[in-house]
Amino acid sequence: STIGGGQGNQIQNAAFQSAISGGAYNQIEPNASYSVIGGGQANQIQTNASSSVVSGGEGNHIEPNAGHSVINGGKNNQIAGSGSFIGGGGFDGNNTYGNIVNGNATAIGGGLGNAIINGSDYSTIGGGAYNTVGFQSGIYSSPAFGAVISGGSNNTNQGNYATIPGGDQNVTAGANSFAAGHRAKANHNGCFVW
Repeated sequence: STIGGGQGNQIQNAAFQSAISGGAYNQIEPNASYSVIGGGQANQIQTNASSSVVSGGEGNHIEPNAGHSVINGGKNNQIAGSGSFIGGGGFDGNNTYGNIVNGNATAIGGGLGNAIINGSDYSTIGGGAYNTVGFQSGIYSSPAFGAVISGGSNNTNQGNYATIPGGDQNVTAGANSFAAGHRAKANHNGCFVW
């Protein structure tokens, strides 16, 4: 393993063939082999998240066991699902509200405060702000498989294989449903609400 430069960077035990190019206080934890942090500050690839990449940015985390994942940059973004991707974003000036991916093989392109809830595998949020795939309240979680939100703000996709192309405050709850515009609610399977 290699640390190219910077300050306070660490590659821990058994993180074989890994690299930190530079930056400050970046960390690759044990058994996160074949992983790379390109630079930035306070980025982490955590235990057993092998073959993962954080290109740069600040405060981005690939969580334990979330291997084969990529965060391209931005701030305070987090991946907890394997084979997942965050393109960037996640900074609002208050140092909070990063994008969060908890599903496997999922992606968030960018934006601010977007979240893919635990178990919502194969889902995508293109961008926008405060969009959510799946539903979580306290300890209750309801995933949405293969769901898509292209953008917009404050949209919630709770339907398996359902789509929200944009707009704001739209909700899908039915499988294979579609909601677009402003406050459209597609509550039944296979329905289209504009």
